Amino acid sequence: MVPGASPGVGLTTIVTVFVVGSAIGSAIPVPAGVGSTEASLIAALLATGIPAAHALRAVLLFRVVAFWVPPAFGIAAARLLRRRGAL
Repeated sequence: MVPGASPGVGLTTIVTVFVVGSAIGSAIPVPAGVGSTEASLIAALLATGIPAAHALRAVLLFRVVAFWVPPAFGIAAARLLRRRGAL
């Protein structure tokens, strides 16, 4: 659950917010939906009663994890494979 969410906001609501927000953000033609997806996700979270500061932190944390964690694992795997001579 998102910190600061109202008691009635559960996992189903958060998943619905993510799906709807991502769909709306993807409707605007920008690479990876940067900017438009964040705005739509924050607006959807605000509509469920989550305070603005919590919604902003949750969306930014989601985007950091979605965009920066996978490349970090890829870089680590590539270095390991190069050391072993498999790449």
